[in-house]
Amino acid sequence: MEGLKEERAVSRNRVPTLATIGALRGAFHNMRGIVWQPFVLSLGVPMKSLGGLESTLDLTRIIAQPVLGGASDAFGRKRFIIARDIIALTTGVLLVLTRSWHLLFVSVVLLGFENALYPSGARSWQSPSSPRCWGTSTAYWVPDPWPQV
Repeated sequence: MEGLKEERAVSRNRVPTLATIGALRGAFHNMRGIVWQPFVLSLGVPMKSLGGLESTLDLTRIIAQPVLGGASDAFGRKRFIIARDIIALTTGVLLVLTRSWHLLFVSVVLLGFENALYPSGARSWQSPSSPRCWGTSTAYWVPDPWPQV
């Protein structure tokens, strides 16, 4: 009985951390949806190339997600959660430093990998399956199914 109380206390201590991470991640993705188009256009990228960059992001995610989901099952989720956060930080820094379409393209590909790694750290999608299949069972999850306004 005492172990259950300790487990609940530990779970309660995680709530502020998880809420903060969720809020920052939501702000990052919503900011990308709002600022993305004017930012890319300000770099002199034509409108049709903007669509190509969006397609590259989705294509990277679609190709990498099943592979990374299986790798997450085989090697453990923790490594992939850390990799996702490192990629997100690297992408953010690259986007801040971007002055040409070359770095913008690299940022978009990295953002596609970050989106592909997102399900391996999201426990709410993994709970119905066994721990061995967590990454694979969410490999085809589509992030942000609602369009940005």
